[in-house]
Amino acid sequence: MSNSSIINLNDSLPPLIGNDRTDLAALFAPEQQPSFRTEQVFKWLYGKGIRDPRDFSNMPKPFRTHLAENFSESAVEVEYRTSSDVSQVVKYLFRLVDGKKVEGVWIPDRDRGTLCVSSQVGCALGCEYCATGSMGFTRNLTSGEIIDQLLTVRYRENKLITHVVFMGMGEPLQNYDAVAKIVRILNDPAGCAIARRHITISTAGWIPGIERLIADHLPCRLAISLGSPDDEIRAKLMPVAQRFPLTDLFAAAKAWTSEMDDHVTIEYTLLAGVNDRPEDAKKLNKMLMGIPSKINILTYNPGPDARFERSSGAQTERFTTLLEEIFCGPVTRRISRGDEIGAACGQLVLLKK
Repeated sequence: MSNSSIINLNDSLPPLIGNDRTDLAALFAPEQQPSFRTEQVFKWLYGKGIRDPRDFSNMPKPFRTHLAENFSESAVEVEYRTSSDVSQVVKYLFRLVDGKKVEGVWIPDRDRGTLCVSSQVGCALGCEYCATGSMGFTRNLTSGEIIDQLLTVRYRENKLITHVVFMGMGEPLQNYDAVAKIVRILNDPAGCAIARRHITISTAGWIPGIERLIADHLPCRLAISLGSPDDEIRAKLMPVAQRFPLTDLFAAAKAWTSEMDDHVTIEYTLLAGVNDRPEDAKKLNKMLMGIPSKINILTYNPGPDARFERSSGAQTERFTTLLEEIFCGPVTRRISRGDEIGAACGQLVLLKK
């Protein structure tokens, strides 16, 4: 475990990162800079990952000095980094300017590197099987705080980040504007140059956000954490279901697949005796008929105040096999990684001391 950080936060200056081209052009207008200056800064920040304006070598020194004196280099600071010798997963604790904290997870693999980013401090939706929900909601992250998770990890790990998933702390679609801005920067060839199919937003079923994704044709993929194919059970697991029942959610999912010409991923966490019965698999299959989709079967990863138990290996196998037999799309079992350091799906939580 390391307590060192790259850059100390400066809470008296706004960060330069997190700004898109429109933002940068507005910032530079008073300095009467040529229009191409915006593109230069954009490439330095996101394409090359250089945050110190004094290193922007293709720009006049007075302008670089102006940027260095008027903008902070960073929006987050690494409070700790802990890694697992078992799974090679790395968990970061980021401290924000106001002292609030969020976690992010780096998941390396042979031919890919995935970063799980947070979009909020805590979460307002309170899903019963997600540890983050027990924190409650504090605030949304800024666009700078979101993208700086990636820039910081990319620098610290010195590895290419090929995939980004908004599956960390928070409901990303409740922080839509900041998340959408960063998705576009991630996908931009001059920015992080991450392909649309490698950027995934995961939602607990926040339908207004799904509708905005469709309207904006945001370059990302959509994953829905379902909980249960039964409205009554789902409402107990996920309070958001009391506002958005399954019929409405699946209608939104179908609209996504039609308008975006893409499938939707259903994230299904198995909870022993709650949603792992054969009738659950059959009901899930029925509800997804006519919707291009894939199903990811997830292992329940208990947090510090776990209220559920994992489905047994045998029950998980039976549930998965049945779905594979009746479902017309792909069914996969996601291998849980990082649970030994509290970094697996559903485990991100800041413990009160």
